[in-house]
Amino acid sequence: MGIRDALETSRRAFVDKRWPTGGVQAIMEFDFNAETAMPVAHGRFDVKRTPQGALDLGGDAQGMHLRFDKTFEGPLRATSVVHMMAVGTAVEGSAGYVAIERLDGTLDGRSGAFSMMHFGVMDRGHPSLRVEVVPDSGTDELTGLRGTMTIDITNGEHAYTLDYTLPAA
Repeated sequence: MGIRDALETSRRAFVDKRWPTGGVQAIMEFDFNAETAMPVAHGRFDVKRTPQGALDLGGDAQGMHLRFDKTFEGPLRATSVVHMMAVGTAVEGSAGYVAIERLDGTLDGRSGAFSMMHFGVMDRGHPSLRVEVVPDSGTDELTGLRGTMTIDITNGEHAYTLDYTLPAA
């Protein structure tokens, strides 16, 4: 498989695939996770994808760089910019990506900004994705924010579930 095929495999794996999240619905609500004792925010978001060109990874290897601009609705009302780097492999259905995302808005009525890291792997068609708030990245009323996010894409609609903790206001 050539570089162009590997990049296309990577694009399909991380842009078009559905990541498992335990049946998250595209609804907007605030909840509480009984297992983790953490508040949970459910909502939807829109995404605009802009390719940024190939990345030289040395030798003959190239990766893909994408920028995503997102708008979140629900308990998380925010805009964000994501920069994602991905690489495909010669094996169909195997690829990986990392991304940094900066969000600015309100979470359950508290305003500020914070960053998240994405770590995604597609292992021969079996996806895994971890999205975590970068520790100590919260500003203003979101200072001290900790948490993880799951993403669900169903019929082209994007939904999120954010399990989080925030110090008392």
